[in-house]
Amino acid sequence: MSDEEGFMLVCDLDELSKEFPSSYNVNGKALAFFRTTEDVVALDEKCTHADASLAEGIFEGDIIECPLHGATFNIYSGEALTLPATVKVNRYATLLKEGKVYVNTDKILN
Repeated sequence: MSDEEGFMLVCDLDELSKEFPSSYNVNGKALAFFRTTEDVVALDEKCTHADASLAEGIFEGDIIECPLHGATFNIYSGEALTLPATVKVNRYATLLKEGKVYVNTDKILN
């Protein structure tokens, strides 16, 4: 389901944990979703170093740590903060509306 702005419905907000990332496929893209105290952030789900699932990583504050080699990324900028990753992950526009989470996979924010 999509709305007039190009955002695709992902899930109900209550389905996302504030402690653990979630993985969803939207428009053929594997995305990791992070629920913060203020909003929901969507990133490419794969680490740019070795294609490990960031949704299986350790999420604390605004940092996600890759479970495979320990590279860390800022969820807001997508920037790789520690080696072995040196390439950022894409962040996508999200929308919260009436308790639902939407993402636009055509709108990369970083």
